[in-house]
Amino acid sequence: MNTVDESSVNIASSRYLDGSYAAGNPDWHQGDSQWKAERVLEIVDRNGLKFRSVCDLGCGAGEVLANLYRKLDAGVAFVGYEPSPQAFSIAQTKSTNRLTFFPASIPENDKHFDLILLIDVIEHLDDYIGYLRNIRAQANYFILHIPLDLSVLSILRDWPIMKRRRGVGHIHYFTKSLALASLEDLGFKILDCFYTEIRRPAERNIKTTLLRRFPLWCCSTLGLRDLGVRLLGDHSLMVLAQSPF
Repeated sequence: MNTVDESSVNIASSRYLDGSYAAGNPDWHQGDSQWKAERVLEIVDRNGLKFRSVCDLGCGAGEVLANLYRKLDAGVAFVGYEPSPQAFSIAQTKSTNRLTFFPASIPENDKHFDLILLIDVIEHLDDYIGYLRNIRAQANYFILHIPLDLSVLSILRDWPIMKRRRGVGHIHYFTKSLALASLEDLGFKILDCFYTEIRRPAERNIKTTLLRRFPLWCCSTLGLRDLGVRLLGDHSLMVLAQSPF
């Protein structure tokens, strides 16, 4: 089994290893896990994807994988890799005969899976290009969820980007085009993608409705959804990609 080695796998700062990230995010975002699992299932269903093994890299507390385990066929095996000792200690309590976790950043070189998940991961990595290059031969398909932190509004206001950097450790920032281009440059074939909304319905108020929801709705109605997201942000991108190998 791989051991945690920041120099070889390009994991971002030591905050994920020394407990400082856990101190600021003690639940490891488990409250969003069911929603994220549902988005994974949505892109799987949209594309009729079939698989028998799923690997979740940077799985955190393992709750996304646990949700998929509860919903998918009994013949599917699930494996999670998580370098943070604090998150791994939570994840391993969810282990079963078909759901296992390892305290590492990447699988061993001889491991291969039908599907690898990278759910809100690459924006945290020092060298996400090198990381993706290292693992791109280890699965047939990849599903990524990538925050789109860059928008006209976020650049003008500045503080939303810095809040994500300091609060949840984002050190790379994407638009839809930049995210997809990064994958294509590595040889991945983009099979499908769609936007997901960062702000859940319960978090919306009159201000966000007037300043974001209504303008986004207008753009979408006019067939300009991409433009609306580039202007106003507040979205992530769910991507299904095929390995170049």
